[in-house]
Amino acid sequence: MQQEIKQLEQDFEMFTEKVSSLKGEHKILSEQQEKSEVLIEKLKVDEETYTKAVELLSLVQKVTRDKIKDSFELIVTNALNYIYESDKYAFHLEFSRRGNLQELDFNVLTPDKPVPLDLMKTDAGGTKNIYSLAMRIVLMEISSPKTNGFIISDESFANLSAKFRPRASKFLKEMNEKMGRQVISISHLPEMMESADKLIEVK
Repeated sequence: MQQEIKQLEQDFEMFTEKVSSLKGEHKILSEQQEKSEVLIEKLKVDEETYTKAVELLSLVQKVTRDKIKDSFELIVTNALNYIYESDKYAFHLEFSRRGNLQELDFNVLTPDKPVPLDLMKTDAGGTKNIYSLAMRIVLMEISSPKTNGFIISDESFANLSAKFRPRASKFLKEMNEKMGRQVISISHLPEMMESADKLIEVK
């Protein structure tokens, strides 16, 4: 009987130690759970913050992209219509994606074509001349910080029909007056000298 009581005491002592050990483990697990719950809540807040940040960046990107698109389209369209003495030309800048790459398509609507011209695939040299110069002007105007200084036009309208060169010369004059930028035009074409304020002949 005494042996049985001793055994029970030993079993009880072992049980007490086990309970104490389990209490310790439970305390550690409870603390870890509390820390995990705090971390989960923080991650939820971070996730919400990051989601809003991504939405904001997407919105800013869209607004910026739309502003760039509008600026390019307006100035290039005006340049084409001014030089060609028409209101039938329109320049469109289209954003697209190919996989992870952002792409830009440059298209021009003309009065004599039923579909837009892809400027990268067309032989319309005069139109490319106008577009190229107008794009440079836009980039100078919308860059941040704004790019100051003069515009150099080096044979910018060499492929343009002689019929439209006087208008191209006037366009450069307009850019000088409206944007307050000095325009230095280098050309051997007499039509390009008609609107110049000052001529310097190099022989």
